[in-house]
Amino acid sequence: MEALVLAGALDGWGAPRRQLLWELGKLHCAENALDLAFDDGDVALPALSEAEQLGWERATLGLSAGAHPVALYREWLSGQGVLSSAAVRGCRAGQKVRVAGLVAAHQAPPTAHGVHFVTLEDEAGLVDVIVHPQVYAQYPHVLRSAPALVVEGVVQRHDGVLNVLARRVARLA
Repeated sequence: MEALVLAGALDGWGAPRRQLLWELGKLHCAENALDLAFDDGDVALPALSEAEQLGWERATLGLSAGAHPVALYREWLSGQGVLSSAAVRGCRAGQKVRVAGLVAAHQAPPTAHGVHFVTLEDEAGLVDVIVHPQVYAQYPHVLRSAPALVVEGVVQRHDGVLNVLARRVARLA
């Protein structure tokens, strides 16, 4: 039941998710439960922020049914000069860019001689990032552990395929 509430499956009932979780916690269904006294009074719970709602959905389902999590950061990212995946598609080869997104894929095939391929996902789509060994050596922990990245690099276009060649990498939030 808790997972259904967290995922938003009961939003149609019209009750806030925190309230539903509170009500769920007031149920005493377990056999052989300790005979403890609980205050069944009502409480005033704060509304979920959009970020909390998306976080609960992603933690429960592995995805969010609403807005993309990066959309919550877009205004701040744009203020930092970070382009969306849609904006990067309009950039010319050789242009310096900053992009950000959730790490959708990270591959380091043995045949790539130490080159890593990272796909970032934002609210507008995907951006493929190429990380050469010398850059990877500067940011291995961030690249292996961060669920979302900000990448500074240069646009590469080859045979109709767009990539960003990473020069710097940082954890997003």
